[in-house]
Parts: sequence; structure tokens; C-alpha cells
Amino acid sequence: MKLVTVLIALVLPAWSQYSEMAATDDGAQLYFTTPLVTREATITQFPESRIFRYVGNSVELFAERGNLAPTNFAGSSDGARSLSVSGDGQSVTFTLTNICVSGDSCTSSVERAEIRGRNSQVVGNGSAVMSRNGQWAVLTSSFRPQVQQEYSLINLATGARTNIDPPATLNGQFSLASDGTVLSRRSTGPATGFQLGLRRGDEFTPLRITGTFALLGMSDDASTVYLNRQEVVGSASLGTVLVAYDVQSGTEKRIHASSAQAQYVLLGLSNNGHRVLFRVITRFFNGPAFVGDVDLVKTAQLNLGTDEASSSSTISGYGNYVFVGTTTGRLLRFPLDSQANATSPEELVPSTVYIQFPLRLSPGSLIKFSTPLRDQNLQDRILVSGRPLYVVAREGNQITAQVPWEITPGLAEVRLDFTSDSPFSQQANAIVAPEAPEFLSTRRVLQDFSGYVTALPQPGDVFHMYFTGLGPVDGPVQTGVPAPIGELRYITGNLRCRFHNGASDAETVFAGLAPGYIGVYQVTFRLPANTPSQPVSSIQCGLNTSSFAVFGGPSLP
Repeated sequence: MKLVTVLIALVLPAWSQYSEMAATDDGAQLYFTTPLVTREATITQFPESRIFRYVGNSVELFAERGNLAPTNFAGSSDGARSLSVSGDGQSVTFTLTNICVSGDSCTSSVERAEIRGRNSQVVGNGSAVMSRNGQWAVLTSSFRPQVQQEYSLINLATGARTNIDPPATLNGQFSLASDGTVLSRRSTGPATGFQLGLRRGDEFTPLRITGTFALLGMSDDASTVYLNRQEVVGSASLGTVLVAYDVQSGTEKRIHASSAQAQYVLLGLSNNGHRVLFRVITRFFNGPAFVGDVDLVKTAQLNLGTDEASSSSTISGYGNYVFVGTTTGRLLRFPLDSQANATSPEELVPSTVYIQFPLRLSPGSLIKFSTPLRDQNLQDRILVSGRPLYVVAREGNQITAQVPWEITPGLAEVRLDFTSDSPFSQQANAIVAPEAPEFLSTRRVLQDFSGYVTALPQPGDVFHMYFTGLGPVDGPVQTGVPAPIGELRYITGNLRCRFHNGASDAETVFAGLAPGYIGVYQVTFRLPANTPSQPVSSIQCGLNTSSFAVFGGPSLP
């Protein structure tokens, strides 16, 4: 009889304390988004992104969904996002994602763009960007399948709206100037494609740019456009260059050069476009942030602390300050001198511990997550319904922990219990379900009691598979304690799995806690008589009244 043990990985969520930033012209105010909350806040809903404002050496909540947040479903993109601020700080534009408005059945996610402060208004369904003088906005309608998106240029002083061509940049960022100019992509028909240019009123002026490039953005005075240019000789790519294109003269300046595999991401521009904040990324690596100066034709990397990287950044409108949110949860403000050198930073917010939980937990199950602080002791510090998670393993900033057996299904508060000078803490709610099945580990271990496996599994062969989150078991259990070896703990539910379409369910020989392990369930299957001789591509399973699937089940290595 062949015995095959299969392990398939836990999904590792990502984390980020600060994802978007926008600063005023003088750098006195910083607006930013974060899923964190102030320490005195009481949270009664699921995690969401909120907008905070740093001004006058303090942090204050600026925007959240509040009573617009639905109570029946949640998603990872919920909250206030797509942030832009006028240079004087009097107008702020943002988008509320996944909200319930009056008369809405609240059966699907709705997003709505708003402006607060000067020219306060609901802009419409979708997302919006605003010019630095606060007079103009571009609204992009919400995406809907089979429906073409619409784009509107709005004069916020008069309310006049004009349908326009799509902005030429991702999400419309860095595409709108204070005179109403839009960096646009105009369709020229099915045969010829589109043109890139500047739309001023009813006039469209094509950009005189040749070669292989991608537009990154335009300055607020519409004088400078930034390009991600590929330098190509014949069919060979020699590298990628960040280029500043002068709209009036049609000339280009090389700001930074990198490898052919790299791409540039625009993080911020001064109003006149003469100072630029950018990042170099590759397929596997998000590089550090750089400051570039067009007049000086120079760039300089922003230097952070050990084991610390920038997660988000922006630059003030006058180009005299750079703001950085770091992977350790710090918010920093770097003054820039006349030579575009970043001097010693001011710490606006100290390190804040943050982890991203799955929204769905199960008593006794394993979860995997990351924390940016490698040396932080997490044991007994992460509380679910007041009970600590048990940290099973830690490798660098990657943590595997067990959800307490003692918590009950329902809505549970997740809270981090740390002493910190930060004004922020992590508090959120998660759903605790009776079961949350998940396959474990990336390794596949093959054990054979009658010789090496040289053929596909056959009818009657027995498989071991390992899960977490299969729910309650018979007999006593204790958080952080391995399952007993001399006494089996069977699950109380009914688990069944099918390994091939058209075949019968496999026989579940055993389903219970894996002896000697914490939070791991072992399930032993015997393949049915009608098992076909072909590799397993997916497994269909049912546990009590729920069903789930996995691709890449037990097969030869």
C-alpha cells in the first residue's frame, strides 16, 4: 500500500501601515491613509482605511465611512482612499469604497468621490483627483462589467462638467493641472489606436515624444511630463530611463537610469515639476525612494534606518519637504536643501506595530502573517476577544500563530497590546467561524511502505493530507499545546473530498488533530474503486454544510 503525505501552503497576507500620502505646498500639513486607529478609538466594524491629518505636531482623524459602512459584508479595499489635497490645504478629495447610501440595497460594493473643505460636495460614484489650486477635478466612473467607463472634468467653482478622454496615467494620478489641462489618451479609431497629449479646453495638443515610453505624470503647471523610457537598439533593450519632458520646448532631460528590467513609479512632484520623488521597481523588488532635481540634473536616495524601507512617500508642492511612511510604521519628514539633498528627518509618528489578519478565523486554527518589527516579542500581545494568540513559529518578520481554542464563533475584536509612543494602535473586528478549512505547507512529502512511488495513485491507495481550521474535536484541547499522541482527537464535523471529476468521494479513514502538532489536522483518505489513472488537478471537499476546493492535490512530485 502506498502512503502519500501532502502539504499545501498557508496564504501569507501582506501588510502596510500607510498606503497613500498628500502634502500641502509648504509641507505644514500631511494627509495619509492607514488601517490603524487612534488609541482612544472604539471600533465596532471591520478593518478599513481611514484618512488622518498631521498638522501642528498632532494627528487627527479626517475622514472615514462611519455609518455608511455596511454591516453584512467587508473587503480588503474598504474605506477612504484615492487621496489628493489642494496646495493650501483648504480642499481634500477622496473616495469612500464599499458604502451603503440612502436607498441602496447594499448588496454590492459602491464607491463615491467626495470633497471636504472648500467646494465641499459629493462628486459622484467613482474616484476623483483634484488640481493643486482646488479648482478642478477629474471624476472616473466606477468600473462595471460590460459598461464603458466615463471621465468628467469638473470646474469645482462653477459646477460645470465636461466629458473628456481618459487620463493617460493610472487612476488619473498626476494628470490634472491647475489651469484645467488634462494629460489625456485620445482615441484615433480602431486602425490607428490613440494619441497622447494635453487637453486644454476644447483643444488637444499631441505630445511630440517618440520611441518606446510610458507616461508617468504631469506637473501641476502643465510644463513638465515624466516618462519611463526604454532605450532600445535594434531588438535589444539597453535599459530604462526616467525622463523629464519639457512641454514648451519639446526637449528631454535624463533624470535617472536603471536596468532594462526596471520600471519607475512616480511618488510625487513639486508644482512646477522641477523636483520629483520616485521609486525603481523590478518584478521581485520595490527599491528605495529617490529625489530628483531637473535643474541640477541629479538624484539622491533617501536613507532610512536599518531593516527599514519606505512603503509610501510624497513631496510638498514647493518641493521643500519629502514625507516617508516606513515599513516599521514611522512617519518621517525630510527637509530638502537648495541642492535637493535630504537633511536629517523629523519623526512625525514613531514606530507602530501592525499586522494584517485574515477576516475569517476559526478556533484552534493556524494563521500566518507578517510584522515589520523583527525584534518585537509577540507572545501574549495579540488578542482575539481578549485571549492571546499563541505564536507557534517565527522566522524574521513572518509569524505562524494559533487562534485560541477558547474563543466562540461570531464577531471578535482583534487588538495589539503594546506600549508605544505612537498615537496609533491596531484594533479591528474579525469573523470567527466554526470552521475555516485551509491546506498546509508548500512541501509534498511522499512516504511509501512498499518501495518508491513510481506510478500514479491507484484505487485503494491511502493518502495523508494536512489542514488547519477543520473545527471542534472530541476531547479536551488547549491553546499552544500539541495534540496528544496516545489519544486521538476526531473532528466533530463530517469531512468528505473528491479527487477526480466523475469519481466517487474518497473514504475518510481518519480526520482529527495531527498527534504531536499544534493547530494541525490530519486527514487520511482511501481512493475509491472508480479512481481514474490521471494526475489530480483539483480537490473538491465539503465540511458539514460548506464546500471548498484546492488546485494541485496529491500527485507525483
